[in-house]
Amino acid sequence: MSQTAGQKTLTAMPMVTRMPSTGTLVAVTHASPDRIREALNRLLGVPHAPCVMLPGHAVQAPFGMAADVTLAPPAEMLRLAMRAHETGALVVVSATGERALFLDQGGFSGSSSTFSSDRLGEVLWRKGRITLDQLTRASGAIRPGFRLGRCLVEQGHLAPSELYEALRHQALAVMEEACLQPSGAAVFVRGMAMKNPLHLREEAVTVLERAEENLTECQRLEALLLAVPHQATPTVPAPSVKLSDVEAAMLNVATTARPPLTRRELLGRVGLGRLEALRALERLVELDCLEGAVKPRKDAKAQPADVLHRLAQAVNHVLEALDDGGFGAMDAVLEFLQSPPPSFQEAIAVLKVRDRRLDTGWVTAGAGMLDEGEDLMENALRELLDFALFEARDTLPDSAMEKILQRLAPLHVLRGPVGGA
Repeated sequence: MSQTAGQKTLTAMPMVTRMPSTGTLVAVTHASPDRIREALNRLLGVPHAPCVMLPGHAVQAPFGMAADVTLAPPAEMLRLAMRAHETGALVVVSATGERALFLDQGGFSGSSSTFSSDRLGEVLWRKGRITLDQLTRASGAIRPGFRLGRCLVEQGHLAPSELYEALRHQALAVMEEACLQPSGAAVFVRGMAMKNPLHLREEAVTVLERAEENLTECQRLEALLLAVPHQATPTVPAPSVKLSDVEAAMLNVATTARPPLTRRELLGRVGLGRLEALRALERLVELDCLEGAVKPRKDAKAQPADVLHRLAQAVNHVLEALDDGGFGAMDAVLEFLQSPPPSFQEAIAVLKVRDRRLDTGWVTAGAGMLDEGEDLMENALRELLDFALFEARDTLPDSAMEKILQRLAPLHVLRGPVGGA
């Protein structure tokens, strides 16, 4: 395909083009299976790239678009397929595995993955729905015809009504992780269908809207933690600090590894999602659980725009936890946004809320519309964050609240105890 004045063709896989005038990603042609197979092999250096060898599907199925994920992020490609009301699967592949995100007439209907970190039990454990001990016992009870979910229900760790919701969480977690993949390729294969569709159209839109923010956070943490190849050597004696299950598991891997691992090797060894592993590593560094490491820099003179962005991120983390809590846990916060205290009405009014989340990219622009500018917006966001945290403390279990505080710690926005914690 030749390059024209109005287009910039992606060189690694020329089946997707970005329009420079708008930055929009568009599919420009349909490629043959041989052409995509050749492009994937060249990009990944893997003969018979796994995403074109899915049994009974990809070898026979017609291909749509394909691209290097560093040039066309999976989230953008998925949006493009959803807008076109496609039925099929976006397969995001690297040299170590693959994830498939299924669409049914443009609606997200489920996912599959070859990564062990995407298994149902691991996802539920990381979300705090089950303990590591419960996961171990349920895994040991798996037998023909009894998958992990059924074993968890049998042993009383999940109610039957919770199993379907757990599968929905798993499908969305796989999508979120696919959108964070740092390298490899994404290929859309028409005609692939999810065996037991879950119909998660609205939830998928929310995940895609967070994708850019989460990808930016991954890149920030990697620049901060991995720029220098530090050894991940545990501190002796270990500091007396309370760790989450995920952080404790990462520290245990670092402690038992022989020879010692670098930080990057530790991230690859723990079997966690990309962002979750980076957050856990940052937390261990901040708590001096890993020795000889440069701590993440805390900028005492952060720019106002950065403070506003981090506050908006923090609010969204709490809103996400309240949403997961169900049973109207988020209703009071939505009422706060509709009827804020008089002193913050002007600032709250200019915030953009989409799908029950703040538009983090808008807060700085919104502050520019206020007479008191960033100061008023910062105070309003802090008031909103305090209110959301109070509701979370009042309605969510302690384990969920602890996870919220762990997610907020790297943002450095909390100024004191939360809700009597």
